[in-house]
Amino acid sequence: GLGWTQFGADKPAAPRATPVKTTTNPAPVPVEFELVRLSREGMGVIAGSAAPGGFVDVMSEGRSIGKSRASESGAWEIVVENSLSPGTHILSLTATDGTGGDVRSANLALVGVPPPPPEGPALKTAKGEKKPVADDGVLAVLLPRQGAGTGRVLQRPGLLKPTLALGIDLADFDVSGKTVLRGRANA
Repeated sequence: GLGWTQFGADKPAAPRATPVKTTTNPAPVPVEFELVRLSREGMGVIAGSAAPGGFVDVMSEGRSIGKSRASESGAWEIVVENSLSPGTHILSLTATDGTGGDVRSANLALVGVPPPPPEGPALKTAKGEKKPVADDGVLAVLLPRQGAGTGRVLQRPGLLKPTLALGIDLADFDVSGKTVLRGRANA
């Protein structure tokens, strides 16, 4: 008759694999811009987030303009004391992630610093003291480093005193080519 044959019955069972404990490196904490507030003179504050305890370096065209250490919550800030000259600056971030590895920001901040206002009697008080300029004229836009995604305005001229009831701050395109408009409106 027909019978069943069990193959491998005469061989000892293979040893069971013991689980190997593997250590995986957690994904690095991104370093990000959250705030750019610069004066017409190119001085001010830049702030954001990074890995807690990590060191952050803000670069402008490959030159360090300030360094900071992130707090326990990951917040960091840099006071820009050496003013950015008038013109366009591309700011980037590099941070250590706490394990010695470097993390680059996914975004860049494109900053436009206008030339100083012309000197004249309109910019001086009756006592000859310099008047603060009401509109600083600085523009800072957060843009994706690799080009995928949309931008976000971090600082625009007149940001602290909006005068328009409705305004468009940024016109951009998303990854699929659709137009994205960002702006503001008075409530």
